[in-house]
Amino acid sequence: MDSNEVMSHMLARYEAGELISTCAWCGRVEIDGEWVLPPHAALTAIDAPRTLSHSICPTCTGIQPGAAVASLGARQE
Repeated sequence: MDSNEVMSHMLARYEAGELISTCAWCGRVEIDGEWVLPPHAALTAIDAPRTLSHSICPTCTGIQPGAAVASLGARQE
């Protein structure tokens, strides 16, 4: 997926009022099941603090296996 496609998807989700999952470790965003680095222009075009929902991508889960478990525990409290 190229940066123009990522930007289009992010803007469409933003305009629809949807949240966009972003990895708290690497900054990638989830677009249609694929985790990609967003272009800086896309992040500045949306209201990121109100649109991005922090998560952890599969790559970072593999690097930080305890992070996903810790994240789940924090949600249950």
